[in-house]
Amino acid sequence: MNDAESVYNEAMALEESPAQGALLERAIQLADAEPNLDVQIDARLEYIRCVTFLGHIERGLVALSWVSNHFDKHPDDLNWYREYRHLWYFKWACCNAPSFPNIPRDRIEDMLNDYARRLGEGEARAIAYVRGKVELEMGDKGGLARSRIGLERHPSSMQADCPACETNFHVEAHVMLGEFEDALKKAEPILSGHQSCAEIPHFTYGHLLEAWRALGDAEAAESGVKKAVRLTRNQGDWVHIHAKILLHYALTDRVRSGLPFLERTIGFALDCKKITERVHYADAAARMLARAKPSRTMRLSRFANVPFDDMPAADLLARFEAEARSNAAALDARNGNDFYMNLVRA
Repeated sequence: MNDAESVYNEAMALEESPAQGALLERAIQLADAEPNLDVQIDARLEYIRCVTFLGHIERGLVALSWVSNHFDKHPDDLNWYREYRHLWYFKWACCNAPSFPNIPRDRIEDMLNDYARRLGEGEARAIAYVRGKVELEMGDKGGLARSRIGLERHPSSMQADCPACETNFHVEAHVMLGEFEDALKKAEPILSGHQSCAEIPHFTYGHLLEAWRALGDAEAAESGVKKAVRLTRNQGDWVHIHAKILLHYALTDRVRSGLPFLERTIGFALDCKKITERVHYADAAARMLARAKPSRTMRLSRFANVPFDDMPAADLLARFEAEARSNAAALDARNGNDFYMNLVRA
């Protein structure tokens, strides 16, 4: 059968993948044509979830806008499960939007305001958290500091992230603000094993590498980078942590460890759609390659997910330097600051 409900059910039998995204797009088209209201709503919600996991949140913004507008006009169509998914996926969209410089700053601000309006005052903690995540990605240090204060003032709620993710957010914020001792203190529940989730402590070890370097704790940094490498092995959607590991290898002159790590992870970085993460990786890769012999052959062709032939380190260095500068300039132009250009110049 080729009706909307059948195509939707076929899509839902798959995991997040381009194939599932294509089927959900087809289900939406059929549901709009039939029409089938339930599939119109549910297929769009699942499409937002799917493309977010695939790193294409910008593709889901049209679907999110349709669902939001529909629920505004027809609140009776919003049962508790749809409301929960709508608001949760709305949060994902807000947190991921800064990764794409083609999404204007005023649109991101409109999304944050709309998200806050929909949640209401009872979800003040979740609102502060999401705004802080956005400010962190956009290099807005002043706004980030204010949002973190707001986050800590309010109790947990239905739309709040798990305690481990919230703690990790504070750790990353402390590191970004240069508050390294505060970062280590805040990370204690994670480092001691009292807080964890699917992404924590994996991310936290990556964030703390800068703190350990700044405080001169080489032993902790060495232990941390080993754990970060082990925990993120073969995780293609964790490019930002691969970048922190690679940067650590570069800044500590660990060429013999760093170049093979670059070869193993470059395919994930090239496939990453989030421009913020690509800037971090390109900058770290350029710093690593600058420490290699220019003629050193980078063995790239042996990895199926890398679209490059083997090439000298000097050629790959030029590629990453150009990518880092270009993407950093685009992000800063949208954000209205020089956060990313300062990153690649440091």
